[in-house]
Amino acid sequence: MGVFLPGFVIEFIGIVLLIAGLVTNSVPGMIAGACLLAAAIVVHIFRIAGNIRSHRGSAGTGKPGPSAQPEPAGDSAILYSDNLVTITGNAITFKDYSLLLKPRQVNFADIDHIDVLEPSLTTGKYRMWGSGNFTLWFPLDSGRSSRDKIFHAYLRVRGMNVGFTVENSAVVMAILRSKGLIQP
Repeated sequence: MGVFLPGFVIEFIGIVLLIAGLVTNSVPGMIAGACLLAAAIVVHIFRIAGNIRSHRGSAGTGKPGPSAQPEPAGDSAILYSDNLVTITGNAITFKDYSLLLKPRQVNFADIDHIDVLEPSLTTGKYRMWGSGNFTLWFPLDSGRSSRDKIFHAYLRVRGMNVGFTVENSAVVMAILRSKGLIQP
């Protein structure tokens, strides 16, 4: 139930506005209510698609879990992968990054540094997806509020910096430290 809460809140507000618009014969109120109802449907679709994808590929446990491997010699080999990110020897790919659930790959050479932060309101603990200030973008993670660390990647190249979470922060911090991206 809690997974669908944002959609239900938008849906409730949309219904209230639609009814208020109908009662007062207000066209803007009816339009606003209808738009919010449409937005709620989109939120529900994304939530359902995310739940289906997160359960796909699990080995009978219901939880896919992260995988970690020792660093191989090749740069394209996967060092770490979970439902949120894939880290290779030379890049990190943020899954479900864009509005169309497309991934974004960022080369380590394009990252200035990465801050590892404790989850809080100001660091993005409750930011399920998107940006609040248009300088830092968070890929979709419906479980971000329960993660133990939040990462902020500051880029050397043009584009929005990336705030992200992972399923196993200790392994990811070790990999990013070995790449010189997290300062001691």
